[in-house]
Amino acid sequence: VSTFDEIFKQMRNVYIDERLREFLEFFDQDSYPNFVAFTENMENTFDLSSNFNLKIVIRNLSLDKDTALVRVDWIKTYEDSSRDSGFNNIIRFHKVDGVWKIFDIEVEKIFIVGSGTFQGNVTDR
Repeated sequence: VSTFDEIFKQMRNVYIDERLREFLEFFDQDSYPNFVAFTENMENTFDLSSNFNLKIVIRNLSLDKDTALVRVDWIKTYEDSSRDSGFNNIIRFHKVDGVWKIFDIEVEKIFIVGSGTFQGNVTDR
């Protein structure tokens, strides 16, 4: 689990700092479904969002050679103290050239503010 704890810690730091290119490096863009739309939604999240914090806790990890199914709980807190959260959501990883990359997320709103194309400002919620 420590490898994935470290991955999520690094992801969180890059996400909180809104460093999009670095954040997207955690994903396998060739295998991730609708990666272009996901990237666009992330750009909108970072461009239009206010300050927010993200906490991801690994609930369960299943490894099978070069694939991993990680179940996580998460809480996203916005600057106005409102929250969004999810429990037992699945994030799938596989190794690409020896590096763990995300190729599927059950609930993209872990990272995306809003659903689909972002509208409004998180402080309006």
